[in-house]
Amino acid sequence: VLLGGLLVMFANMAGAVTCTSTQDGNWSAKASWDCGTGSNNGPPKPGDAVVISNYSITLDTSATVLSLTVDSLPARLQHTSATNYTLTVNGAVDVTGAIFSSGGTGVLSLTAANVTSSGIVEAGVMIVSGALVNSGIMEIGTGIVDGNVTNTSAGDLSAKQFSFQGGAQAATFQGVTAFGDLTVAASSTVASTVTSSFTLTGNLVNNGSFSLTGATMTVSGTGAQTLGGANPVRIARLI
Repeated sequence: VLLGGLLVMFANMAGAVTCTSTQDGNWSAKASWDCGTGSNNGPPKPGDAVVISNYSITLDTSATVLSLTVDSLPARLQHTSATNYTLTVNGAVDVTGAIFSSGGTGVLSLTAANVTSSGIVEAGVMIVSGALVNSGIMEIGTGIVDGNVTNTSAGDLSAKQFSFQGGAQAATFQGVTAFGDLTVAASSTVASTVTSSFTLTGNLVNNGSFSLTGATMTVSGTGAQTLGGANPVRIARLI
């Protein structure tokens, strides 16, 4: 039994490779990737680390990978389809190039353990089980984050709907930060004393703990807005 387990473990280790883009093309195309030789060529497998460099890769299928790195432009991952696709990254996403949707009506969903970006990220849905750090341009339809959220002074972060869903979470908004609806789940404690600012154009629902004692929140919706939920909101300044 032990020998069988070791053989499985070594087989899994042997299958974990780095897949690097080799040309402009579809994610599912074998020729778009260099994932080693022989049977380890593209497209990437669930246990593979993916590096998009120098080329444009079009997501034409849902996929699962170990990690994703998008190098500086012209490297980019794009979604151009009328079909919804989900990219699940079991580890980290690191973007200095771009991830975006263009010309299609479908939704790009990105699920990851951690996301760090100094590039451009556009996603219809983003679910992050760990930390989200942005110092580039990030536009999200629906964002759900379980870890710390940081928008640096160089960052531009916007989300139509954004939810804090984890346990103890820190939130720092030093760049341009704008939310439509903002939700704090009952399981979440969001706290920070760092000087921050953000804009709210929708409603804020706090069912957990939301205490940003160094932050300024500007309420700037065009219609009626509510600050509600089961618990009070603690914030330094409300405009």
